[in-house]
Amino acid sequence: MVPVVVACNGSVSAVAAVLRGVSRKPVMRSFDWPNIKMPFLFCTQRGLPSPSSGADKPAETGRHWGNQGTGAFVNFVKNIWYVAAWSNEVLAGQLFHRTYLDEPILIFRKADGTAVALGDRCPHRFAPLHMGKLVGETVECPYHGLTFDCTGACASNPHGKGAVPRAAQTRSYPLVERHNLLWIWMGNASLADPLTIPDFSFMTDTTHWTTVHGYLNLQANYEIVVDNLTDLSHAPFVHDGLLESHIEKENLSS
Repeated sequence: MVPVVVACNGSVSAVAAVLRGVSRKPVMRSFDWPNIKMPFLFCTQRGLPSPSSGADKPAETGRHWGNQGTGAFVNFVKNIWYVAAWSNEVLAGQLFHRTYLDEPILIFRKADGTAVALGDRCPHRFAPLHMGKLVGETVECPYHGLTFDCTGACASNPHGKGAVPRAAQTRSYPLVERHNLLWIWMGNASLADPLTIPDFSFMTDTTHWTTVHGYLNLQANYEIVVDNLTDLSHAPFVHDGLLESHIEKENLSS
């Protein structure tokens, strides 16, 4: 499931929508990064190197097996900020889980309210950590009771003499809360720069804006969704009367 915040044509005046659960089919297209134009707000233009800079490609891709059992690989863009959730979805004292780029992620808040993201699998027997419980600022595995701190390191072992295995570590992910959204970085953590998070300050500007948010769960390949959102010419016909009426437009031009 890939959560995406989209503003059509890169305009923050467009209605922002979070799309979740968009693709269950393998994506086989390869992208030419120096030439591709990305008006979507899950990729910030400042993160793209110039074609002549000789810099590495802006986004590391990860290869995953297609989850339909087709045997095909899915390439995901990794080194980009993705919207993980609305801020009000992750509550204090509760474990929140969701799948991003085919990776199960656990999100919870520390005592000071800061949200953290960990891999949602215990490294021991791969039990889903979200089925365990939050103990202070650690997560207790529901299977054998190992606890993991906010960095993903094993904090305690209730068995034997309590020795903590050094290899008992679940991955932690950069997570930033901004403008009522939680942004997650699924790629190389050393490249996660909060300055490249798109400016969604209008979401919290209640003086000049009113925002309506929620989810559209679409059973479609994400590329089809992207194509639809960038094709604004269909709106007067498919959504006649919602944004503008093509009939009224034709009458005005005649």
